[in-house]
Parts: sequence; structure tokens; C-alpha cells
Amino acid sequence: MGVFNLITICAVWQHLDDDARQLAMANLAHMTTADGLLIMSLWHGPGADGRQVFPVSADETVSAAGLCGLELVQRTEAASVQARNQANGVFWTWLALKKAS
Repeated sequence: MGVFNLITICAVWQHLDDDARQLAMANLAHMTTADGLLIMSLWHGPGADGRQVFPVSADETVSAAGLCGLELVQRTEAASVQARNQANGVFWTWLALKKAS
């Protein structure tokens, strides 16, 4: 497994249950270099038909990241750009997390 200055994950976290998220966060932190960034988008809202999603808490995600040595440097919420998602109340939280040096 390599290490990276920048890791981005988009529309993934809601497909993982709590146990899988803990393992994934530890692995992502391990793969991030000192002073590297992990950028995540968190989906909030119902999933598409036939695709299982789990509720996501931005605060819990930031807390889990902190336990793995990642510090929040930016948090932004945004509405979905897709009309169908907007009608279903879907929105996003974007997190930028930096690994301590």
C-alpha cells in the first residue's frame, strides 16, 4: 500500500457501515503522508433504488479522523446539483482533513 500527498473520496462513505468506516478511516490515515490531505464528500439523503446507504454524520466523521491523526482544515456544505437529488433533499458535506506532520 502506497502513501499519497492527496487522497480524494467522493460518494463512498454512505455505502459503508460504522465498522467499515472505522477500518477505512484508519487505512486512509495510514495512506496519507505527513502534511498530506484527505478530501471527502459525504452524501446526506436517501440512496438510489437498489443501493444501500447508511446515514452519515459529518461530526462523527471528523471525530473518527481526529482519532487517526487527521485534523479538519475545511468543512463546507453544498446542495446537490442534480434536480432529482434536490427534490429528495440530498446535500453534501465536503471535508478537507490534514495529517499532522
